[in-house]
Amino acid sequence: MDVPPLLPGHRSFDALVFDLDGTLVDSHAVHRAALREVFARHGLSVPATAGEPEGIAFTDWAARLVHRGLLPKDLPVRGLQQEIQRAVLGRLAQVREVPRVVAMARWAQGRVPTAVTTSSSRGTAQAILLATGLRGLFDVLITREQVMRGKPAPDLFLLAATVLGAVPARCLVFEDTESGLYAAGRAGMRAVDIRPHRSR
Repeated sequence: MDVPPLLPGHRSFDALVFDLDGTLVDSHAVHRAALREVFARHGLSVPATAGEPEGIAFTDWAARLVHRGLLPKDLPVRGLQQEIQRAVLGRLAQVREVPRVVAMARWAQGRVPTAVTTSSSRGTAQAILLATGLRGLFDVLITREQVMRGKPAPDLFLLAATVLGAVPARCLVFEDTESGLYAAGRAGMRAVDIRPHRSR
């Protein structure tokens, strides 16, 4: 099998690290719908200036908005997070893989150690990987609960490198958000922005 074109310059790397939502799977719309459904249930709305919590954990996103005064201080963040997770799980049939990125992961299987890193909870990530038939492709799954800081901090990627036994500079990251690409750079890893390839 030829080396997929997403591998820059056909260079060799000691480990490949894949973001999940928006990179391996097209799931941002599912997460957005779940967020808005749960917020509406509680009489809340996503502030127009807040943006969507893509690439970062809901808890981190909500904490920032509370700090900025865009959401109430008594917001039940953990409870809302659990409701959003359940709403996402109810929409798993809508999640689809991103073909070119998944092709890269399939090529890497048995050739290069691989990890999935995600700002989602472990339960949600495992459910998405199982629903899309992708769980068996990867050696390691690293989720937000395992690190002190989420993206744009480099913690998720650095932990993935440690678990895979790879030097960060020899890891290649596949990402689809600015916060994720920035986090990869802070980890000292090279990164591929998959957004131009998502619809191909």
